[in-house]
Amino acid sequence: GLLAVLMQLGVKCPVHVESFTRRFHIVDVDDTIAEQKKAMDLCFRVAAARVLPADLVGSQPHVNDPHEPPGWASKMTQELAQYQERHGLAGHVLPPWPALTQLPRFRDAPPAGAWPTKLLRTLNVTDSDWDVPWPHIGTLGKQLPFPEACAMAEKHGYDAVHLDVDFLLEHGPEAVRGLLQQHGLEPGGWRFPCHLHDLSDDAYFEAEFAQLEREAPLAAAAGYKFTSFHLLPWSNATPKNRFCDHFTLVAARLRRVGEVLKKYDMRLALEFLGPYGNRRVHGCPTLGTGFDFIHTIEGIRCLAAAAGVSSHVGLKLDVHHWHCTGGLLEELICLEPHEVALVELNDSTASVTRRAQPEFDRDVPLRNGVSDSAGLLAVLMQLGVKCPVHVESFTRRFMIKTTDEAIAEHKAAMDLCFDAAEIRTLPQDLIGTQPHINDPHSPPGWDEKMQAELAQYRSRHGLNKNASPTAAAS
Repeated sequence: GLLAVLMQLGVKCPVHVESFTRRFHIVDVDDTIAEQKKAMDLCFRVAAARVLPADLVGSQPHVNDPHEPPGWASKMTQELAQYQERHGLAGHVLPPWPALTQLPRFRDAPPAGAWPTKLLRTLNVTDSDWDVPWPHIGTLGKQLPFPEACAMAEKHGYDAVHLDVDFLLEHGPEAVRGLLQQHGLEPGGWRFPCHLHDLSDDAYFEAEFAQLEREAPLAAAAGYKFTSFHLLPWSNATPKNRFCDHFTLVAARLRRVGEVLKKYDMRLALEFLGPYGNRRVHGCPTLGTGFDFIHTIEGIRCLAAAAGVSSHVGLKLDVHHWHCTGGLLEELICLEPHEVALVELNDSTASVTRRAQPEFDRDVPLRNGVSDSAGLLAVLMQLGVKCPVHVESFTRRFMIKTTDEAIAEHKAAMDLCFDAAEIRTLPQDLIGTQPHINDPHSPPGWDEKMQAELAQYRSRHGLNKNASPTAAAS
C-alpha cells in the first residue's frame, strides 16, 4: 500500500528492504540477498497492481456538511460581512499568498498565574450557532447573549462558560467578572481573532493582529486565560515548496502572536483539522492528491516548538479530528499537561469510513460509539491536564430543540463521558512501568559485540574523544 501511494505520487528515490530477524544470521549472504530481492520484487508487483480506493485518491467532491439546509451559504456570507464590519476588517481581502517576515522568538517555562485546578466542564453558546467563516471558539448549535449563557451554565451545573467577546467590548471586563461571580462560574476560553494560515495576506493579518492587541488585555482583565483557533489542513498557495513555505509563514506569525500571549499570561489552543477528504480535494483533485498542511498532534507541537512559543501555545484537542487522524491513545499519553489548552468532546458519524468523515456531521460524545472520547479524557486525567472542556456537536437535530433542551442533552453527555473516563482502566502496555524489549531474540554476547563494533567505528572516524549518546544511553 505504501509503495502504491508513492507510485501514484511519482516518487523517485532509493528503496531497500530492512528486516530485523535472526533467521538470516544462519543463512548464506547470497541466499539472504536473493530472498530479500525476491520479496522486494513481489512487493513492487503487488503495488503496481494495487487499486487505491476512491475515498483516498478519487476526484469526487468531499461533502463537509451533508445535511446543510437551503440558503445556509448565503446566511454565512451575510454574517461574515457583519463580523468584518463590526471589527474593522471589511476593507480587506484574502489573496492567495502573503510575504514572509522574520520575527523574534522566545522560550520560557509555562506561564504561572490563576490557572484552572481541574478539567472545567464548559458551556459554549456565545460565538455562533454553527461553524462560521470567522473566528469562533466552538458551538453546540445554539447562541445566547452572555448574561443568558451564564445563567444557563449555572442552571445546568457547568463549571465555566466561554466569553462573548462582543459583550466584553461593549460592557468591559468588570461586567464579565461580575456575571461569572454572580453565577459561580470560572472563565473558559475566548475566540482568537487572527488567521495564522495562508488564507490571509499581510494586510489582513495586520488588521486582525491589531484586533488581538485590543482584545487581549480586556480578556485578561476579565480573567480569561485560554484563547483558541484552528489551522486549515491544506495549503492554498503555489510556491515551490507549499508545506515548508506555509509552515514558515505560520511560525513567523505565531512568534509575533506569542509576544502578546506572553505579555498577558495567556495560552493559545491551536486545533488541527483531521478529515482526510479536505486534504484530498485541495490542490490537484483530479490526481487525488492535495496540498496538505498540519493536521496532527505532532504537527501542532512541532509548529509551536519551531516558533519558540511552546510555553504559551498548546493543543485544542477535538475528539473528531483526533479520531480522523488515527485516534491513538499512545500519542496522547506522552504529552505534558500544559500542552493541552482546550478539549472538544463529540462522536464521529458511523455511516462513513474514517477517511470519508465529513467536517460537520458529528454528535454528542458516546452517542454513536465511533470516537473514543472517554479514552481521551481518561488519558488527560492520568496526565493531570487542567483546561476548559466543552462539547462540540455538529448535528442539525439540535436546531429543532429548544436551547434549554440542547444544553441539557449536551451536559448529560459530557457528564456521562467524564464518568466513563473516571472508571476507565488504562492498559499496562500504555502506562505500565514494565521494560520494553526491542530485541526479543538477542543471542548471548550480542550487546558486547555491538559495543566492540561501535568502538571500531569511532576509532576509524576519529570520534574516540567525543561522547557517544548511544553508548551513554546504554
